[in-house]
Amino acid sequence: MPLYHDSETLMEKSPPVSDKNGSPKTQPEVDNTLYLDKLTGVYLSGTRHEENQPCHLLIHDPGICVKECYEKYKSPCTRFCPGEVYEMVTSTDNQRHLKLNPSNCLHCKTCEIKDPFNNIIWSCPEGGGGPNFSMV
Repeated sequence: MPLYHDSETLMEKSPPVSDKNGSPKTQPEVDNTLYLDKLTGVYLSGTRHEENQPCHLLIHDPGICVKECYEKYKSPCTRFCPGEVYEMVTSTDNQRHLKLNPSNCLHCKTCEIKDPFNNIIWSCPEGGGGPNFSMV
């Protein structure tokens, strides 16, 4: 059974999105009820990872992220990931590269679903790590 990928919803170079009145949309304000900041979201998910485990996210070809995906879509993984696992950073010699922060991963698998180049593979972390949501 093929994996479902939702990358068809991405627009090239992600132009500013407008609301129905034509005003530019902005990120929702953090209200600590419906919208949380990254650190609070990671904390509330109860996500835990062993510090010495290998990364559970595989980027097949980092060059695709830096060249093709950045040029065409401006690296959507840096925006759709709620844990801010993906960062496009520029080194001192002005070269871009993708930096991963896998310990922030909430295991929502959005990266694997939304990746327009099918370049990100999510796998279960070793040792049973991951979110531990509670209904408190």
